[in-house]
Amino acid sequence: MDADHEKDLPLLANTDDILVSHYILDLSCSFERKQFTGSVTLFLEPNTKPVSYGSSIASIAPPREKKQKFLSCEKKPVGTDGVIERSGDVDLQNEVIGHCVDLPAKKRLFRLVLDACDISVAAVHEVAVSERFTLSSDINATYYHNIRAAVEGAARLPLGFAVKQWCVEIWKDGVADVLDFPRVVCVQFHTNPSGASLTWARDQDDR
Repeated sequence: MDADHEKDLPLLANTDDILVSHYILDLSCSFERKQFTGSVTLFLEPNTKPVSYGSSIASIAPPREKKQKFLSCEKKPVGTDGVIERSGDVDLQNEVIGHCVDLPAKKRLFRLVLDACDISVAAVHEVAVSERFTLSSDINATYYHNIRAAVEGAARLPLGFAVKQWCVEIWKDGVADVLDFPRVVCVQFHTNPSGASLTWARDQDDR
């Protein structure tokens, strides 16, 4: 069991700040390149404190002040010298991995942190849909079709992002509060053939 735990990926997603309510996943597969390519469209909601009413759980609707901890903490990858390079709004090129550095106030943009490993991200966009969508067991196929149509027809605005060893960080210039962060985000990516999270095997015909 200990050996299995050593294979577990660290979880860095900031679910205390923001949650994915549902998503649209579009993927194509290339067996020759041993690669999945496509996009995932995430529908996001700021995390609000749950309130229990008997056996049911409801979310508090009124906005509340939500502050993200602006500390940069990462595990030191095997075989590195402990120095990483950063892109985007934060300049921490000499940061030692495994230590926490409090970022200057002027650098503090809210960041969506998604757990990820061994992927390459081509682009990240805000999907400017005007309608708010909700997820329910009573929703029919027509409703989901309308969601996809709204996403495909919406304007897209580029967002800043950085791919780390165990996660992808996404931010929007000028946005420091989770309540102002885009509610729909599209990530274009592809997997890597040598990635540890995806194993390719041959069949009995060695194909």
